[in-house]
Amino acid sequence: MEDLDGYYGAGDLFVSHWKVARLDAFKGQYKEYMKLEATARIMWVFTPGIPGLLQTEDFARGV
Repeated sequence: MEDLDGYYGAGDLFVSHWKVARLDAFKGQYKEYMKLEATARIMWVFTPGIPGLLQTEDFARGV
């Protein structure tokens, strides 16, 4: 949204509308997380994945 504001010269119009709209767009179970995310200084993101197990031999050697 910041990029759109910059591109269109809209000040903070897109960012401010997104902050309000996204709280209504998602189910209640995510609202608390989204409030905390907005104030977070550091966010750790973990993804379930086991690198290498599903790769072909050729791909693994190429990497």
